[in-house]
Amino acid sequence: MKLPVIIICGPPRTGKSTIARILSSRLGATLISTEKFKKKVYKRLIKEVQQKIGTSILVLDGTFYRETWREKVRALAAKAGAPFLIVHLTAKPEILLERDRASTSPRGERAIKIICAEFEPVEADLTCDSGSATPEEIAELALDLLRSKFPQFTVRKQDDSA
Repeated sequence: MKLPVIIICGPPRTGKSTIARILSSRLGATLISTEKFKKKVYKRLIKEVQQKIGTSILVLDGTFYRETWREKVRALAAKAGAPFLIVHLTAKPEILLERDRASTSPRGERAIKIICAEFEPVEADLTCDSGSATPEEIAELALDLLRSKFPQFTVRKQDDSA
């Protein structure tokens, strides 16, 4: 079986990076985050996916607020015969803004409101409210989904990930 590609998407401050790191650790996966790119972010991310697909499980961390970005990754996974999952994180706007104000690198209220307003509908395999669940709980739900859809994949126990 081919190695899966997992997108972790959602507005800023939903906990995408934290959850993506937990999943990557538990799966022994390669983490590709939009945070590492400064310009042409999704073009560069998609190019990296093209280069790495099939070499390891890929966990992609980014807002992916445009459907076209998610669909380009979905098409790459389909072409490679790789299983594909989308985990969509949500939270109430006031929670996102509170988290942003507490951050050492705030994005700003305007940026968060714009992305939330422009976020295109997501056909997710799993949608979780990060305002009512911990990152560990959400990661476990994503791992449960991966196990149920693709039982042949090994997932490290939480104790083994340290």
